[in-house]
Amino acid sequence: MKKLKNAILILLAIIILISFLFILTGCKISAETYENGVSVEVDEATKGTFENILTWIEERLSRVFKTSNE
Repeated sequence: MKKLKNAILILLAIIILISFLFILTGCKISAETYENGVSVEVDEATKGTFENILTWIEERLSRVFKTSNE
């Protein structure tokens, strides 16, 4: 039970930190839901920043899980 609680707390902390990362960099993301799907857009002014954040997240995840792109 304690391990599950710790895992939930870690997941919550990661979500909060990622959301602060987006807020502090000034990225504007808009999402719309439809009957059959979801549409997510990034405005042109922050598109490069958003892509840099995604690249940063992918690099960190690959380090944690030791994945390779080869």
